[in-house]
Amino acid sequence: VGDLYGTGSDEFVSGGASSQGFAHGKHYPNGGHVRIYNDSGGLICSANTTEEVDSSPAIGPILPGGHYGIATGTGSFFGGSDENTVKVFDTKCNQVWSDRLNGTTGGSPALADVTGNGQLAVVEGTVTSNTTGSVYALNATTGTPIWQANLPGAVFGSITTADVGTGYQDVIVPTDLGLFVLDGRTGQTVADVDDGSGNGGIPAGEVFGFQNAALVTADQAGKIGITVAGYYGVQNTNYVQGIV
Repeated sequence: VGDLYGTGSDEFVSGGASSQGFAHGKHYPNGGHVRIYNDSGGLICSANTTEEVDSSPAIGPILPGGHYGIATGTGSFFGGSDENTVKVFDTKCNQVWSDRLNGTTGGSPALADVTGNGQLAVVEGTVTSNTTGSVYALNATTGTPIWQANLPGAVFGSITTADVGTGYQDVIVPTDLGLFVLDGRTGQTVADVDDGSGNGGIPAGEVFGFQNAALVTADQAGKIGITVAGYYGVQNTNYVQGIV
């Protein structure tokens, strides 16, 4: 949700999907869409994709001149040409760029100043094989990769970020093999917990999995809190125990 056109009223942007068929006088193909609605629920514009949009679109001043743009991942249900992509659209639903990454991009991207230069980047996680994943930081204007980090866990959930006092945003990544914190400038791992190594207070060989987004809070004494919820299991087994 945001004031995309500087009118003082908020618009909202949603992703979705449609299966092939005919409804309400319109033929729909298999695929997805990104749609912008006004504050009364009226459709302003729509962009179609060949793959469903599972991601919640992220909006912010990421285009030249500080103009708003819309960043989104896609899904993998239809096997369309837009699978494994991150896309940026303008506020008229025109595609600005599309990048193909190394895996599925169902999680929502983050918009963050990962280099400390005052410009927002698009940060997206991927699932490469259901057991591994990657994180990409992409130039929001052009889609050019800033860095790519490969991880031992798949990134089913969404990226969040935090400035831990360095002047730029570090990247917090939930995976199905623990939680990772990556340096925003380089993509190097600076912390990892609950990944089976014995970090995070659980025995080595046991692991927490996360498929959502970490909550970042401003805690007392200038500290930053990271809250996650997931599931617990043992590596190399099919056993998973849910937790609250």
